[in-house]
Amino acid sequence: MTLFCQETTPQQGTNDVIEGTVVSSSPETMVVRTGDNRYQLFTFDQNTTKPRTLPPDTRVRVSSTPTNESGVRLATTVTELGGASTAQAGQTSKQAPPPPSVTKQERNIEREVRRWHVGVRAGAALDPELFLFGVHSQIGPIFSHKVSFRPNAEFAFG
Repeated sequence: MTLFCQETTPQQGTNDVIEGTVVSSSPETMVVRTGDNRYQLFTFDQNTTKPRTLPPDTRVRVSSTPTNESGVRLATTVTELGGASTAQAGQTSKQAPPPPSVTKQERNIEREVRRWHVGVRAGAALDPELFLFGVHSQIGPIFSHKVSFRPNAEFAFG
């Protein structure tokens, strides 16, 4: 079993179609096993068109574009083709799980999506005599993996 990595350079408009069976899915990611027993990891964004749920063993057709991460593609459209056939359903439970590299990459993406941090800070100044404290949080990534939101509040007395 191998991870399905296509050697393409990220270009606008590059759209590839892959058909296969859903191995696992979450609100942010999906792993699909192709007919030749290769695995492809897809991520979703707010523009992805997909069914509300994607249970394992569902046959899908995925249109996708390359991302900056090797082995990961951004799904643009996911179309459900129907449940697994009887022959495939019998084989599904006997087949090995996805390679560790796919599972690790999927977990890293999930962890990155759920990042949320909170912090506290305090300080003192001698001229003018001030005491300040504040709180902040970091929420992100939001629209891109490079964009985070960091609201804060500061209070100073002197």
